[in-house]
Formats: sequence, structure tokens, C-alpha cells
Amino acid sequence: LGWFALAPLSLDVAYSMEICENQKYPPDEFPKRKAYLDFKNLKTEKLYCRYGKNNADSPTDCLPVPDAHNQEVCNEYPGNATCSPYDKSTLTRCVCTAGTECRSVLGNAGIASVASTIFVRVALGTLLERFGPTNVQCGLMTMASVWVALATAINAPWNFIL
Repeated sequence: LGWFALAPLSLDVAYSMEICENQKYPPDEFPKRKAYLDFKNLKTEKLYCRYGKNNADSPTDCLPVPDAHNQEVCNEYPGNATCSPYDKSTLTRCVCTAGTECRSVLGNAGIASVASTIFVRVALGTLLERFGPTNVQCGLMTMASVWVALATAINAPWNFIL
């Protein structure tokens, strides 16, 4: 995945590889995952922990529903979403926060992309001086077409980094 132009697509690629935190650990079964407890939706500014976290630095759970709210609303409407301390609607399609496998795969892919860019720029300078721009451009387009075709086969984290 290109570091500069295609970086916004990285979460879509992570979702297609099924390495997102909410794909591996569904929030209904694992509501206390650290990735969820620390999650804040950037578009809506809402937190996963509806009433706050039990510890700001290293939370282990969300704070329970306040008693006043619990007595008024939850007793009358037990299915109400605000009766749960977890706001699952704030989670995006691909939760990929710090400390997750998803974040480390995307980070490693970014490092590999920058490293390969440096190598290619040095190699291209040498090739351009030796063979000329037209021949090098034809060679680059031929080699790149193979990798573009192989990009459709990405289905695992190691494919993404490669």
C-alpha cells in the first residue's frame, strides 16, 4: 500500500483482511477490550464508555449507569440503549487503536513502504543515468503492473506488509 497516496485506504484493507479489533473480538462478546474502552469516535466526538471509564490511565471497564438514570429510565424501558454503560454505536467499521494487531500491521506496512521508497529512489537514479528515462519508464511500468495485479490477492497481514 502506497505510503503517501493510498494511506487513507489502510483501514479498508485492514477490514478486508479481517484484522480489525471489532472483527476479531466482537463488542457484544468482549465489551471490556482495552481498544474499546479507549475508543473515541473522531467524527461524533462520542466515547465508547457512555458514563466514563473506571480509570483514566488504564481502564478495565466503563463506569456503571448512574443510579438516578437507572431508576427512572431503565426500570420503565429496560431495552433502552442508555441502560448500558457501553455505547457500541460509536464504534467504527474497523477499530484499529494503539496496542492492537491491526495497528502494528499497519505500522509495519508503513515502515516497509518508506524503506522501499528510499531504496527505489537510489536505484532509479543509477538506472536513469545508465539507460535513460524512456527505457527506465517502460521497465517501471512493466514491473509495476505485476505488483498492481498481485495487490488483489492481499488477504493476510503478511501479504499486506510484503
